[in-house]
Amino acid sequence: MIASKRVLNAENALGESWDVFFCASTGLSQVWSERERARGNHVELLRSANSRGIAYCYQGKLDKAISDYSDAIRLAPNYDAAYNNRGYAYYKQREFAKAIGDYNEAIQLDPNFAIAYKNRGDAYRRAGDQNKANADFLRARQLEAGL
Repeated sequence: MIASKRVLNAENALGESWDVFFCASTGLSQVWSERERARGNHVELLRSANSRGIAYCYQGKLDKAISDYSDAIRLAPNYDAAYNNRGYAYYKQREFAKAIGDYNEAIQLDPNFAIAYKNRGDAYRRAGDQNKANADFLRARQLEAGL
């Protein structure tokens, strides 16, 4: 399972360009935008919610992570990475149906989101559906290869 390194896909979420930096050692992200200050609290809340969710997930505080990812989704319903990240937290809780639902949302928002296909494949496998798992693993490999 992989928590998304694409911390924010702002083109889909807020309709503007962002620079995203992810620190793997801490699990925290920093997001910078020219228009960030103009956006005010909305952007800060979105960034904070996702960053806290990532940190909580790495600490094993999955309920808190899910709550923060849900806040990010409420602020930006087209935020595909937040669905993927929340799906990962559900997967870690062994709530595979909820995980699959979130991965479905992430893939619907971005059909080329290879990590979401891989994660959904893992959830299908754990839920006992090896055929769907294999199909998702194949699609993830195709996307990673640029096919």
